[in-house]
This record gives sequence, C-alpha cells and structure tokens, in this order.
Amino acid sequence: MFDPLFWAFLALAALLTITPGADTVLTLRNTLGGGTRDGLCTMAGICSGFVFQPFLATLGVAALFVRLPVAFTAVKIVGAFYLLYLGIQSFREAVRLWRQRMASDAGIGRRKCIGSSWRCYREGLLTNALNPKIAVFYFAVLPQFIKPNDPVLMKSLLMTFCHYLMGVIWLGGIAICAGKMRAVLTKPRIKASLEAVSGLAMIGFGARLAFSRVR
Repeated sequence: MFDPLFWAFLALAALLTITPGADTVLTLRNTLGGGTRDGLCTMAGICSGFVFQPFLATLGVAALFVRLPVAFTAVKIVGAFYLLYLGIQSFREAVRLWRQRMASDAGIGRRKCIGSSWRCYREGLLTNALNPKIAVFYFAVLPQFIKPNDPVLMKSLLMTFCHYLMGVIWLGGIAICAGKMRAVLTKPRIKASLEAVSGLAMIGFGARLAFSRVR
C-alpha cells in the first residue's frame, strides 16, 4: 500500500495544502478577529468540509458534476457568492477600522461579525463544502494513485485521511501562530490593511471559482 504512488500523492497533497487559498485567508482573518480559538474553530469547519468532499466523490456526486455541468455551475456560483460576501465583510471591517483610527487612537475590540465559535466553524465549513472543484479533484485524481491490485477502499481512505491530517496541522499551526502575534497584528493600521487584503483575496478566490470549469 505504501508504494511510490502513495508517496507521490502525499507530495501532491502537501503542495496543495500549503498553497495559499481561501481556507488560509479565512483562518488568518478569523484568528485576527477573535483570537486563536476562533481560528481553530475555522480550521475545524474547513476540515469538516474537506471530509465532506471525498464523501461526495465516493457517492458519485463528483461524477455528476463532470457529466452534468449545470450542477457544477450551480454549486460553484453559490460558493463564489459566499466568498464574495466574506470579502465584502472584510472590506467593511477595514473601512470601520480606518474611520475609527481617524476618529481616535483608542484600541480595537473583538470583531462583532465573527464573535462566536459557531460562526467561525460555519464559515469554514461552507467555504470548503461549496467548492465543487474539491470533489471533482478527488474523483479525477485519486484513482491515478491506485493500482489495479490495490485495496481500493482502504487506500483511498488512507490517502484522504493523510490529506485531512495535513490540513489540520497546517491550518491549526497558522491559527496558533497568528494568535500569538495577534497583539501586534491587531493594531488599527495593520489590522485595517490586513482586512483589506483579506477582502481582496476572498473576492479574487470567489471570482476564480466562478469562472472555473470541470477539468
């Protein structure tokens, strides 16, 4: 089972995990907004959505996305609009911070829009669950790393679990590190700039998802 194909998949999965995307930006955004706990809740939601996608591929939903483009389009448009919504929320927070700084030099408090752990978890879950490209990735790519005589189910579950564990470690590490640096990163000028960058990134990821196609 631990053949060269397995290690090749792990290398690909690691590269995909550390490549900055909407999940990384959202984890950073929520950690800076509410602290390490909110960042870890976001990570939990993202990883829950990650588990959901291979499950869809197993049920054949990913194949439906490939054979029925309208289904893929419908889900990706919903996902794109959700990322757009998160981006606009970040821009609104950036504007609020800039106005607050111009009005006074008082510090900033917790961001109201992500004040609960459940909200952070939900944002992470929806960000991943509404991205049909992940299910299509598993449907199209995973079989390439399985040989005809391999125990298909066991190897598929093992590779999926390894990819999931990478996501937990990577995003969890980001949440913990960002949480430790929060005292510096949440100064009004820096926080406002980071919110604006996060908003721009979320909108960009949403646009990329909206114009993506089934491979």
